[in-house]
Amino acid sequence: MYDKKRKYTYGNAQKLTYEARSRIPSRVIPVKPRIPIYAIVVIMVLVVGGMVGAGFLGAKIAFDRAQIQSETTVILTDPIEYGTPMGTVGQRMSKAEVYSAVSSSIVKISTGSAKTETIGGIQTCSGVGSGVIISSTGDILTNYHVVEGATSITVTLNNGSEYTVQTVKGDALTDIAVLNIGVDTPSMMAVVADTSAVHMADEVVLLGYPQNSEDSIISEGIISAIDKSVVVDGIDMNLLQTTASVNPGNSGGGLFNLYGVLVGVVNAKGTGENIENVGYAIPANLCLEIATQLIEQSYVTGRVDTNIVEFNEVVKVSPTRPWVGLYVARDNTGKGSFISSDYVKSVSGQTVLTREAWNKVLNQYLVGDTLDVVYIRDNIEYTGKLTLVQKRYCDS
Repeated sequence: MYDKKRKYTYGNAQKLTYEARSRIPSRVIPVKPRIPIYAIVVIMVLVVGGMVGAGFLGAKIAFDRAQIQSETTVILTDPIEYGTPMGTVGQRMSKAEVYSAVSSSIVKISTGSAKTETIGGIQTCSGVGSGVIISSTGDILTNYHVVEGATSITVTLNNGSEYTVQTVKGDALTDIAVLNIGVDTPSMMAVVADTSAVHMADEVVLLGYPQNSEDSIISEGIISAIDKSVVVDGIDMNLLQTTASVNPGNSGGGLFNLYGVLVGVVNAKGTGENIENVGYAIPANLCLEIATQLIEQSYVTGRVDTNIVEFNEVVKVSPTRPWVGLYVARDNTGKGSFISSDYVKSVSGQTVLTREAWNKVLNQYLVGDTLDVVYIRDNIEYTGKLTLVQKRYCDS
């Protein structure tokens, strides 16, 4: 399980990229002659802002900590909060029986995003991912990268019903997001396992919507590694490794054991020469921990607020900005430590030329830590102190 205080080592970590949304060919929407491009963009941004900003407090996640005692028995150590779970928990099933028992918990997630084009108007890009229903009140677990940057999100249930997502709460560091569709889903929620009960060579099945499939698709495999250290898009992660086939569109899909219990959420696959059947999933324990916090408080405890200082990232020098890198746009420390146009050279002894580099350095530390920031103001170099604070908002 991810722990900010734990020292992870990644010397032999594999570098991966997200097996993200299955891309659908883009289409160009012409801009109406009397509506300027910026007006359309503002409307879209406002719609997304309203969707993301809406709170959804007080919801509960339904889950069970299941401990496998033998090949035929699962003991539930916590009660089920909402009714009877799907399937026959406690009895080992065939793969076909698992699919029948859990497929109603798997949803298709369709996203849309837009960007302005210099010529021709606005280009829209669509994507498809998967998700798992985890509560009776419409909460859906998926990957953050599936919905990142989306201006519209639609969820299609296993029965074909479509719903517009009402709230989105994400955590980029763990690649976890929780969506809510605003309807009750008491008979569709998955039962979630205690990942400590997962063992090497356990048989598993993966359910999702790869390649924008109309129906959920099942693939089978085993758990081939536990607590595997990998790097996904520059983020260190400890994941379950599986031989189940992972394809574009599977991201956010559920990895289930043969008791019909969710053990992980798929988020990446290994790629490269001679690499086959290497998929990765976020352990269910971590999914529940992060999802619970996102639902109940809209942020993850212990996350550092990297926006404590906001920047303009300069990639080309000019008379007023003679260096490439980060120039302070806004100081959110409340102490007036920095002013607009200060040039930041380094933080905690590490050079930071991009916002990504700044975030990476700050995320190496804990809330409450104080770091040295070297910056230039009026051609004079100074060293300031920056105390890290709790991030009290979610990624969206």
